[in-house]
Amino acid sequence: MSKKMPCSIATLRTASARLNKLTDEAAITIRQVEDFLNKECSLGVATYVAVSKHQVCDDGPLTTRYLAYCRIGQRYRIAVVWVCEDEPDASIEKPWSDCTRDDKIETLEKLPDLIAAISSELESKIGLAEKSLATASEVANALVGKAG
Repeated sequence: MSKKMPCSIATLRTASARLNKLTDEAAITIRQVEDFLNKECSLGVATYVAVSKHQVCDDGPLTTRYLAYCRIGQRYRIAVVWVCEDEPDASIEKPWSDCTRDDKIETLEKLPDLIAAISSELESKIGLAEKSLATASEVANALVGKAG
């Protein structure tokens, strides 16, 4: 056995324990964010933040990977979404918690951007709702003879 082997094994033990701990802490953070958005804020605002673009093959279509807050099953989740430019309707959505460790690590740094994008999308929805309500109120007022 080479002299480097025991050192490499010790490094693997230490490094894998550190990586597992960091990944576990990231999972707790994502759960806390999901709970905040779903339970405290009661939000259902689908939002996507681009993480990376790549081609599987040299001549293959470009695929964009997103960190997203979107409906998966019965509730909104933090997710990783892959969208192929050639078939944008055939996207793949996977809850962040079900993704590979590499996808988790590579998308986690975009979490603050996702929160900011959700906030921005929410403000946009509020503006649209206020405008729509004003229009609907005009219709209702006209129906009861209160048109101004």
